Amino acid sequence: MSKALDEVMQETHRRRQIIIDRCGFAPKLARPDLLVATSPLSSPLIVTDEAPTIVFPANLIDSLSDQELRGALAHELAHLELRTPFSCFSS
Repeated sequence: MSKALDEVMQETHRRRQIIIDRCGFAPKLARPDLLVATSPLSSPLIVTDEAPTIVFPANLIDSLSDQELRGALAHELAHLELRTPFSCFSS
């Protein structure tokens, strides 16, 4: 999980200029914390009470390919940017 999130962050950093050109603002690109939950969750979620955290259901990890896992993490990362005014990120 941590490696997949690192890969998503690296790709986001690599595409930073594309994001700036398309959206007109620079994303924060701060790596969120990652928590694997053993409680019964049906999908990943973001917690923003303190440090932003992606909470990922443990039971979902084994059912996803590496590409799907990175896609799910990128989707959650985009949710963090959607909190930013004028964000043009989408799922």
